[in-house]
Order: sequence, then C-alpha cells, then structure tokens
Amino acid sequence: MTANQAEKLKHIHPIEELTDFEAYYLDWYKDKIIEDRGPEHTDIGKCIYQLKYVYTPQMRQPYSDLPKWLKKAYMEELIKLADFVVQGLKEIDLAFDFIIPAPSFNPRTAFNPHGQVKFIYDLVNVLSAKLRVPYHKRCLFKKDNVTAKDSMVSSENFAASSIRLPKNFSNNSRTGSAQPIGLVIDDLFERGDTAKISLGLLKAKNPGMQFKFLSCTKNKYHGLGKKVQVKFSSFQEFTAKNGSQFIKLKVVSPGEFQGKVVRVFSDNADYDIFKEQLVSHHTNSYNNISSPVDPTFNIKIKEGKAGYIDFFGLLDSPQEVSDQPLDLAPHFDFNPAPNFDPAPIPDPYFDFDLPF
Repeated sequence: MTANQAEKLKHIHPIEELTDFEAYYLDWYKDKIIEDRGPEHTDIGKCIYQLKYVYTPQMRQPYSDLPKWLKKAYMEELIKLADFVVQGLKEIDLAFDFIIPAPSFNPRTAFNPHGQVKFIYDLVNVLSAKLRVPYHKRCLFKKDNVTAKDSMVSSENFAASSIRLPKNFSNNSRTGSAQPIGLVIDDLFERGDTAKISLGLLKAKNPGMQFKFLSCTKNKYHGLGKKVQVKFSSFQEFTAKNGSQFIKLKVVSPGEFQGKVVRVFSDNADYDIFKEQLVSHHTNSYNNISSPVDPTFNIKIKEGKAGYIDFFGLLDSPQEVSDQPLDLAPHFDFNPAPNFDPAPIPDPYFDFDLPF
C-alpha cells in the first residue's frame, strides 16, 4: 500500500457498542455528502461495494467456468481491501493469533465447495498470507439466510464450536498470550447484532480464549433499515405541532424494536395506504360489517434521532391477522449445496482452502 492509500484511513475508532470485547472499525462505509448525490463511499467502502455488489453476484457455478477477467478483478479488489486492513491493524497495533470471518450462510470453502462466494471468507485467506497468521472458517456458523443488514437476528440464527489448537501452539503463538486470541473480521458494522452474538457464542464455547472484533467499515447513515411487522397503535390520525397529519404504528415483531411506536407522516408516499385502512376500519365499524379490524403491515424502520424510530418504507400490502409464527427471512433464488450442514464440528487449527 502506498503512503497516499494509508492516509485514506481517516476514521479508525473503537466500536463503543461492543462493551465486552475489544473492537474497532477502520473507516465509515459512506461519509462525505455530495450535493444532489448523497453520501459518497470512502475508499475502503468502495472496495467493499465492488466486492459485494459488483463482482460477487457474478460468481455463479460452475466456478471453474468463470471468465478470467472476473476472477482477476475480484482478486485485485480483494488484495486492495486486504491492504487497507493490514494498514489499519498496524495503526491500531491490535494483537491476535488467528483470524475468523464473520459468519455467513452457506459460504464457499474447501469443505463446502458448492457454496456461495462470500468475499469475507476469501479476505481471510489473503490476510493470512500477508500477516502470516492462521485462520478458522468452521468455528462460527450462520444457520439460515436471515441477514442482519435488513432484518432482526438473534442467537438462534448462529452457532459456534470449540476450537482445537495444536499441542505446540504456545511455541508458535503470535502474541505469546496465555489465552489464544481470535480476531473476528467483518465488512460492515451497523448496529452490531452479528458481532455481539458471534463473539458471545465463541467465548461461551471457548472460555480459555480471547476474542476481538474488527470491521472494515461502519455505517454512518443507519443502513438499509430493518424489516419488522407492525399493526395500528391507534385507529386514528394525529396532528403534529407543525400541522402535519400522522398515523401511529406499533412494532409486533420479536426483537429489540418490539412494542416501539413508529410514526408515518402525511408527506410520506405510503401514507395514503395506511389512511385507507383507517377509513375502511371506521366505515365497517359504522355499518356493523365484520372485517379484519387489526391488519398487519411489513415495513422497514431505522433508528432516528432522540430515540425515535423512523418509518423507512412499506414492503407489501396489509395482511389479515395470522396465528402463524412470523418469518422475517428474505427469500433467495438458490438452494444450499445438497451436503451442506451448518452444524458445528471440531475445527482443525489450519484451513487450507484458497480463493480464486
């Protein structure tokens, strides 16, 4: 990495949300706001965007048939990201003995060759070679495809296993620590759900080890919003101090936002849909017509200022009340490899699978 590249990591900071573990992020994912264009990606954020949304979606099986230009471009961007991470680790002076990729569902590895390409899993290969430290890819597992970036996740979505170390580990330890130190690496930190769960599970399974966390970037603008299910908090419209009309919704999904009130204001494009349901409710009640009086909606929300929860968009039309358990998982057009088993198994100290 050149001196100019090194200077572009401007926002290395501890992650305050992770109070029980040493944790850092290297830069914002997006930072400076350009007029008429919104926030721009940082330099390291551009790497992540290219890997995640440009190259990875084109990595389709059979991987042996991928065009050379795609594999070359992917690896060049991966090495560029690794250089940023190496520079950041030097600036932080972070001590660790081995690397663990943040868990993702059905990743492509030597043990699961027909899985999906997940660039964080390939990044640890490059970092391992550059830093000369081993890595583990089978001690943290994602059981399903519920994604923390737009849905609520819990410990039920993850699993961890015990990490086996060689008998001569103390002779080869990078840190010399009596408790081996694992570093979990992720691409983007937003609220910290995945990080908190992963670190907690690893520590519970490996009490004699330490674990730290490094995110390449942190989301400054609250990300894509979280998918939740809501009902009307009250079947009426309200008037704000500035004269705007608004409707109150209440989150009924399990998780951190359950019971929170979301306000949808009249200047929102989806406001008329909620108002139509209110009018229908009052009309049916007046005419003594039986109808589903408590419709539910799937929406996206964000954490706003001063503790408020901001409405971030309606995902579908209102639904009748259902006694079925809520499934927040997004659906993807792929099937996991036939022999893929996310259940934890003992992990050898060194993995040998390589990226492209």
